[in-house]
Amino acid sequence: MWVDEWEPALESALTDLERCVRLQQQGWRQDRESWQQQLTQAQQREAELCAQIEKLVIQLNSMDASPERNPLVQRIKMIGAYIDALAKDASAFSRSLP
Repeated sequence: MWVDEWEPALESALTDLERCVRLQQQGWRQDRESWQQQLTQAQQREAELCAQIEKLVIQLNSMDASPERNPLVQRIKMIGAYIDALAKDASAFSRSLP
């Protein structure tokens, strides 16, 4: 009789636990989907930035003037360094995802 008295409470507790687990799993799924979307966007941006760097490098290599004296080239190098830093950040973000 003692087990019969506790059975409804145990069933209720198990039901509550299952509900909590389902809600947590749903939250994890949503987080994963959001992170996956962010990763995809970061990878696309990284690809765009790499293409832009490549284009700028080609333009830079085709210039006749010394790069050290050309202010446009100096700006391109600065932008290239910034883009490289962004690409590294995107890569580090990608590696940090489960």
